[in-house]
Amino acid sequence: MENFEKKKMLEIFKMDIEETVDYFTKLRQYNYENNNPIELVQFRRKIHSLLINAIKIDRMLNKESITILNDRRKNNNKPIIYTATHIGGQDIERIAEAIKDHSYIFIGDPKELYKDLAGLILYLNGVIYIQTDNKIDRKIGKERSIEVLKNNDNLLIFPEAAWNFSDNKPVLGLFNGAVDMALKANADIVPVAIEQYNNHYIVNIGENIDVNNYNDLSQTEQTKILRDQMATLRWEIWENAGIMKREDINDKFMKQYHDNIQANLVHGYTIEEANRTSFKDKNIIEPKEAFAFMEDITPSKENAFLYRKTK
Repeated sequence: MENFEKKKMLEIFKMDIEETVDYFTKLRQYNYENNNPIELVQFRRKIHSLLINAIKIDRMLNKESITILNDRRKNNNKPIIYTATHIGGQDIERIAEAIKDHSYIFIGDPKELYKDLAGLILYLNGVIYIQTDNKIDRKIGKERSIEVLKNNDNLLIFPEAAWNFSDNKPVLGLFNGAVDMALKANADIVPVAIEQYNNHYIVNIGENIDVNNYNDLSQTEQTKILRDQMATLRWEIWENAGIMKREDINDKFMKQYHDNIQANLVHGYTIEEANRTSFKDKNIIEPKEAFAFMEDITPSKENAFLYRKTK
């Protein structure tokens, strides 16, 4: 990248958010085009236990608890891509504490994270940022992730690419990136599910997936297998927690559920942002989209049947 100049920290802090995002996007491209390796690799491994202890202390100060329902991982002497469900709030911190392994964290559209304390902690841990609407930056993020894995480090990624606001989907659709990176870096994939009940978190860690065992399948088909396993892990949490019956989940409960999620929105993240960045399966039409035509209909005797409630 021509005419790019690195800036000092003070200059960066004087930028507004749009300028900051643009600067770091260009910085990633500059480092990639100049073959600059990822920095501080050994340092980050050495301080990892300190960061995990700091996360644990912060959780205890906030009077939060965590349970690891299952941990079915095996040590195959291979780097691991942890693919986790995304519920928002403190899910990154709680998953990092549960898996314990040092893992770079893959995050899209970081915005204020470039400048705040959480962003500093992510930087010290090791983080790979991308702008999801930038094709070049997405490619660089994937290549940097593969570099991390080939350096025998791990990666924590949220393949839903958005917080899950769905009323009825344990796991949203997944992008194929995790499978693609695992194939290129000869890494295992370990699915992870997390759920929050007030101040208590439950984490469920699945078995290693060796994508090389599915060479006869396309990456899309392999990703569907991964999604099924992530959904099963989350379902196990629901069965174990057993806080209420399905028939008791009414409109009031769902409103409270959504309000709780929105209360944790941070760093400029919104429901609209989640909908924009989440995976869209072209073969599936969502109910809201399917019934959108109802908003343009004027009720009359001829179309009254459309408004009848079914038993």
